Amino acid sequence: RIGYLTNTEVLAVVKAAVAGMPVQTADQQQGPAPVWYAPLGDGSTAVAIFNWGETPRDITVELSSVGLAGGTEYAVRDLWAHSDLTVKGSALAVVLRPHQSYLFRVRPGTR
Repeated sequence: RIGYLTNTEVLAVVKAAVAGMPVQTADQQQGPAPVWYAPLGDGSTAVAIFNWGETPRDITVELSSVGLAGGTEYAVRDLWAHSDLTVKGSALAVVLRPHQSYLFRVRPGTR
């Protein structure tokens, strides 16, 4: 779909991001889930979460593992869906369908 190539929010992250760094979240039954993050120049962090498997996955990313620590509330922007979320606590939890991915921009605090 051409929308993936013209998504201005995703393109802005690609332009602003430094090299991404991997974080592995592990699940005894389903194995590792690829998670990548990159600090951005505005103080936010891009977080990409992938499910390369054939079954749905519940994935929880501890925000301290992607360089975000100390906050109790985070503003999260889903860059594919163009929607805003607020995460309270220290983790971002998502459910991914087979072969689905998320790309979030996360910053401490609220909008």
